[in-house]
Amino acid sequence: MKIYPIDRKTPIKQFDDLSLLNGHRPVSSLKLKIPAEENFVLQLAVLPEGEQEITSIQTYGKTPILCINTEITDHTGKYRQKAVPLTDGEIQPLFFVIGAEPENKGAEDLVRITFQTDMGEQTLTLEVRRTDEPVAQGGDSELWRLSRLRWLNSSRFLDDKPVPPYFAPERNGNTIRILGRDIRIGQNGLPEAVTIYFDESILLRDTPQKKLFCSPMEFCLDGETILYDAPTFTSKDGHIDIAAHGCSEHFNLTLAGRLYYEGALHYSITVAATADAEVKNIRLETSLSPDCADYMNGLGATGGKAHDTSFRWNPAKHWDCLYVGAVNAGIRLKWKAEHYRRPLVNIYYKNLPLVIPETTWDNHGNGGVTFEKGADKAEISAFTGRFSMHAGEVRRFDFEIHLTPFSPIDYKKHYAVRYSHNDNLTSGANEIRRAKANGLNYINVHHGNPLNPIINYPFLETKKLKAFVEAAKEKDIAVKVYYTTREHSNHMAEVFAYKALGDEIILRKKGEGYPHKGGVPQWLVKYFGDEIIPAWKVDFPHGKYKNDPDITFIVHPGSRLDNYYIEGLDYLVRNMGIKGIYIDDTAMDRTTLERAKKVLMPVDGLIDMHMWNHECDVAGDISCMNLYTELLPFLDSLWIGEGYRYRRMTPEFLLMEVSGIPYGKTSAMLQDGGDPYIGMLYAMNNRFGWTGVTTATRMYRLWDDFGIEDSEMRGYWHSKNPVATGNDSVLSTVYLKTDSALVCLFNFSGEVASFPLKIDEEKLGFPVGKAEAAFIPGLQRKKKISLDREISLAGKDGVILLLRR
Repeated sequence: MKIYPIDRKTPIKQFDDLSLLNGHRPVSSLKLKIPAEENFVLQLAVLPEGEQEITSIQTYGKTPILCINTEITDHTGKYRQKAVPLTDGEIQPLFFVIGAEPENKGAEDLVRITFQTDMGEQTLTLEVRRTDEPVAQGGDSELWRLSRLRWLNSSRFLDDKPVPPYFAPERNGNTIRILGRDIRIGQNGLPEAVTIYFDESILLRDTPQKKLFCSPMEFCLDGETILYDAPTFTSKDGHIDIAAHGCSEHFNLTLAGRLYYEGALHYSITVAATADAEVKNIRLETSLSPDCADYMNGLGATGGKAHDTSFRWNPAKHWDCLYVGAVNAGIRLKWKAEHYRRPLVNIYYKNLPLVIPETTWDNHGNGGVTFEKGADKAEISAFTGRFSMHAGEVRRFDFEIHLTPFSPIDYKKHYAVRYSHNDNLTSGANEIRRAKANGLNYINVHHGNPLNPIINYPFLETKKLKAFVEAAKEKDIAVKVYYTTREHSNHMAEVFAYKALGDEIILRKKGEGYPHKGGVPQWLVKYFGDEIIPAWKVDFPHGKYKNDPDITFIVHPGSRLDNYYIEGLDYLVRNMGIKGIYIDDTAMDRTTLERAKKVLMPVDGLIDMHMWNHECDVAGDISCMNLYTELLPFLDSLWIGEGYRYRRMTPEFLLMEVSGIPYGKTSAMLQDGGDPYIGMLYAMNNRFGWTGVTTATRMYRLWDDFGIEDSEMRGYWHSKNPVATGNDSVLSTVYLKTDSALVCLFNFSGEVASFPLKIDEEKLGFPVGKAEAAFIPGLQRKKKISLDREISLAGKDGVILLLRR
């Protein structure tokens, strides 16, 4: 094969255009003079001469060199080497990062790079001389240098230490304590009891509040008696590994589990046949206490009251998990294929759908899940149906458990954080003035504007962004930026380097993308043909990017791009001074979001996440709370989202799928600005600025006038709620202080409801001397209320009352 050095300033865009090599000579040796302070990127163009694959690349010399194409450190920190396929008549770009050595100015080194191919070995010799040319930040601040390519292999922030408010799991015998929960592990390695210490307001108490299970979890092989050795435990900073071994007449079982500090348990149970055998069923049985099975969502059931259901696996549906619980005690179970990989989200789901566990839980169409709620227990049963194995065969049954709530709700923080989030930001100065004038203390900078024009790549206008962050800081306003993974842009400096990595980062397949008017953007067609999934696009009507639209495409979930994401976030925190990120629907996993949280910890940075309603066919028809359960422990707040018509929804759906409360989270409303009365049932407001909605300030005014940060929220579900209506359609949430209370009422029916307000003054804590409709600018007038008379509410309407001693 022929090797051509090509200046990195000249990206190789069309691999089948050999005219790009005109004027270049193939080399076997190369002299490089590079700044000692720079992570220097060498771009090589390989033209095969019959070779079909570079099987490996090795470097010899003192100089640290990383080949991005072949050396891979994945987003969990695992290292592997990868072969590079070659195609006759096509260029294969290779990228080498020569690590910065600022202490070695003037040093020289002779480096050999050997390329092992299917036709033998080839060597390229580099004479490397380090110069004293200054290069800031190793080259990272100048995108054209491509120095950030090394970020793809970053393993920073992969330590095992918990993030606040969590702490390392504490084990006492078979019982493990995590934040707000005690988990007792049985002989089989599975939880046999879970004690919850969160009350109905999701505040942490010293005494047990709920017992989640009514009997131990069991993994059963029908007709086989399984005898287990005692489980063993291995403790680390942020998790405890659990191991158990069992055997029956025809099978050996090996359980490997890991309990993470936030309340996630990941299990693999390996079943090995010691003889030809058939069992009627393999089952995972979970028996819940009836008082911990009030609500459910998942497997086709939308958020609502728990009810009997049955499920069969369906590749068209992103149905692999079920949540059942009370407000302050719940479990989410997720059953996985042996070779599980993360599906895509949003409208792109069908391009990379759920991998069905065909050989285990699904068992070739015979398996499924049932849920039955009885008077004494609520039973979740995952089953396989008749299951046959030959001697020596092995099957691995993988599943996850999440125990909720994850953490106590920090209500003071929730009431204090007030966002400006403008979808039409044109002037940074005006945005700061408006935020300050309306008492807002955080600005989310979306994409598609002068400060952050390119989606998920907030690195092009860093001078403007930094100046904006500093100007906002002077007004005591913190700035967060839109930064997530899912799609990436044609404006990335690294886009053609990613193309050179084949299907590793960019999802290279023909599929269903964003339905652009006029079809797939021509830029994508030109450089990727039809093997690309088109995503979001922003056309800039004026300014620097006029006639240069932001054209995006879908990337693989869980790729090395997650490593780049983490390093990019760290760069933004250290160099721009941001105080957090806003995440749009994402396919990132627990590992990556936990790393992001660790990046932000030194600046007390916040992460809020927007979720579009995935309960539709194109998205796999899944509840967002189920879809993103593993991310929730690391989020500060939620923003739920387009496609949620709050006034049409049941209170059970709002509680389970919008409020965040059963998971220990707070939320905000998006669609059409939400409904203020519904919102206050769940401590929710809308968000200032989005689509021109500016009504959030009226609720902030109420919160401040009342001093809501010093109150205790008692939702309509709370057993110690002091206010009742006697009408199942009219619900009441109370914000309780020593001498006053806000009573928030909403009529979910479509008819006028008249009802007496029944107040339990013992639960209220004071005798009511005065009642009035609270003043809320633009919403309701201050008005005296007689508690001796019935209150009338129109259908789908509410009122907020103020009670005083």
